[in-house]
Amino acid sequence: MDKVRVLIVDSHNLFRAGIKLMLLRVPKYEVVGESDNGIQAIIQAGKLEPDIILLNAEIPQYDGIDLAMKIIQESPTAKILLISEHINKMELVTSAIYTGIYGFITKNASIDELLAFDNISNGKKYLSVDNSSFSFQDYTDNNVKRLLHDSRKSLLTNREIEITKLISSGYKNSEISKKLFISKRTVEVHKANILKKINGNVTADIVRYAIVNNIIQLQ
Repeated sequence: MDKVRVLIVDSHNLFRAGIKLMLLRVPKYEVVGESDNGIQAIIQAGKLEPDIILLNAEIPQYDGIDLAMKIIQESPTAKILLISEHINKMELVTSAIYTGIYGFITKNASIDELLAFDNISNGKKYLSVDNSSFSFQDYTDNNVKRLLHDSRKSLLTNREIEITKLISSGYKNSEISKKLFISKRTVEVHKANILKKINGNVTADIVRYAIVNNIIQLQ
């Protein structure tokens, strides 16, 4: 049986070593690489083609959700397990779900780490909050219903929808500016207006909104 290939992304050497040691005790897992920064993680994801990526949501100089989106672009078949010290921030959990992340656990978890790996390697999603896990799919379904009920797609102008699509596809403000032949400042204003209309605060809110309202389609 082929081993499950794992890439570990965390800025703390001791944490990476601990996870690696834990996985080495289970024959079906193979740690194929590790990284302490976002840029290296993106490169390794594309080069190593891991089955599972354990990603710290608090990687320095990177927003965890934005980094996850970039990694998914480089390695679309990889299943990302996001780990965070701020799991109680449910907006982070929601953003993770709609980005395509397969699992979410707390950094102070113990056996949960291995349970999450087992679930994900079997094609299931896993969510652990306050040291108790529950159905990732149930959480997703409930939030989809809530967000669909509160849809604000009709409030966006055609230009805002266009920019929403580009943001959700991973384009930066400067790239959108060049693509649409408008100034970077204009893009920033549009982005601010979009966030205001959808009651969002961060880029991940735009991505989640775009998916829920079928502005973009997940592959």
